[in-house]
Amino acid sequence: MKVHSIAKVFGMSVNQFCDVIGYSRQYLHMVKGGTSKVVPRRWKAAMDSLEFDINAKYDIDIQKAERDKKTRMEMLDELRKWPTEKVTPCP
Repeated sequence: MKVHSIAKVFGMSVNQFCDVIGYSRQYLHMVKGGTSKVVPRRWKAAMDSLEFDINAKYDIDIQKAERDKKTRMEMLDELRKWPTEKVTPCP
């Protein structure tokens, strides 16, 4: 899997992904290609940073979904007040 594809899974550009985990694009390609090794402690810190970012985005998404639901439910309540049909009596 390419670095671009990995970043896309997280909803980021490669540059954003690199900023979050603290590794350069070139270094990630070297690690993926096996020409460079990572320092386990630093890699764990990078993964912790990525997990923090994932959770922060999740919280934002949940808040947005709750706001959207509230707005939709308020609109539904308004629509329920509309008369469904105006019936005129037959002469």
